[in-house]
Amino acid sequence: MSINDVSNSFYLKSIKAIETSQALIEMGDYSASISRSYYAMYYMLEALFIAKDLKSKTHSGKITMFRKEFILTRIFDNSLADSISQNFNDRMIGDYEGLENFDETSALNDLEKAKYFAEAIAQYLIQNKFIQKI
Repeated sequence: MSINDVSNSFYLKSIKAIETSQALIEMGDYSASISRSYYAMYYMLEALFIAKDLKSKTHSGKITMFRKEFILTRIFDNSLADSISQNFNDRMIGDYEGLENFDETSALNDLEKAKYFAEAIAQYLIQNKFIQKI
């Protein structure tokens, strides 16, 4: 399996996570939706890191490296790093604090950020021939 195949598989996982997040909102499971929205972003970050041969062992390490390698170099706008950081924090609250304090508006906001993030990364990967458009 080539690097492009692996990156493409994470792209597909991201699309599926976005679809699942939307379905979870419709079911009223906002915390689970927020988690899926974050993972949609994370899978695209993973696709990007694989394509560019970058490695980091932790989620927060990947986000930090994304800022260094892609935001500071102006490949991507800072809003993408801010979005994934916020969605990561929301996911941590929802998954680990045990409080169901998210509403539909929060879940929809995180989903929209995930869609924007995933699309921006996908366009970069497609333009640079790391993945194929679906």
